[in-house]
Amino acid sequence: MSIKKIAPYVIFVVFAVSFYSYFSNKEASYKNITTFTECIDAGFPILETYPEQCKTPDRRTFINESQKMSTTTEVVVATSKLIEKPNLITLESIKENDLIESGVTISGKARGYWFFEGSFPIELRDSTGKVLATTPAQATTEWMTEEFVPFTATLTFTQPITATGTLTLRKDNPSGEPQFDDSIQGTVKFNRQMKNIKLYYYNESLDKDKDGKLLCGTKGLIPVVRSIPVTQTPLQDALTLLLNSQATEQEAFSGLRNLYPLQGVKLQKINLDKGVLALTIDDPFNKTRGTECERNILRLQLEKTAKEFTEVKTITVLPQVIFQP
Repeated sequence: MSIKKIAPYVIFVVFAVSFYSYFSNKEASYKNITTFTECIDAGFPILETYPEQCKTPDRRTFINESQKMSTTTEVVVATSKLIEKPNLITLESIKENDLIESGVTISGKARGYWFFEGSFPIELRDSTGKVLATTPAQATTEWMTEEFVPFTATLTFTQPITATGTLTLRKDNPSGEPQFDDSIQGTVKFNRQMKNIKLYYYNESLDKDKDGKLLCGTKGLIPVVRSIPVTQTPLQDALTLLLNSQATEQEAFSGLRNLYPLQGVKLQKINLDKGVLALTIDDPFNKTRGTECERNILRLQLEKTAKEFTEVKTITVLPQVIFQP
């Protein structure tokens, strides 16, 4: 075969080898990248995020560490600890363990990248973890900056049943990527209005006939006064307290006792309609099926406590196996 005939084949082979060698070396080069600087030096794109990120063709991402802020700093202002990150976000309107009530104003300042479209979420929970309120904090000046931006928000919530709660201010993270999550959190106290209610406990020594026979009836039921927060569900709160409370030392000394609490027994739901109160009770361990006397006292304690609320005329308990043999 003449040289002219084989020349194209030789050129093709040389080109193919060169092509393969080039891309093999390029892949090997980015496989060795371990930092943000090495990534941008290799010519790979910088994503439009903050902190900046550089991504390699094999989908590894490197963050510009020089733009990452400390996330663990706590400061003391005057004599009150503020749960804040002073190089990212600070609170100005409230302090750790402050008393708050519905309508409280939350204000401070945060870096522009804490916001998205001019806001970030604020959440308030009670000490049981129940969410009381969520609301956006709004920037009050231009937020598309790395500088501090003032913000404000108003928290409106129903009266909690716990004395304390947790306030959380979260960085808005539209990407959903966990590495961009951030927040500050602190404890607050609730300025609660209280009201007195009556629960009915049992004194066996008062529940006997003239011959000393136990009657297992209402003669032994004695009201005790308890104070609970003012909420929109006072009847439910009172019955829940009855199912979970115990006599004080002084009450116990006088012979009073609460036949509750019982393991696993809890109030699941209540429904009051035209004077008829329907109580749904959970009793996974059949603790309401004691002796006939015990069953009667347990039922009467609930009824007498519920009827302290004048809108309650009659009571039904569900399921029907509750307080049954």
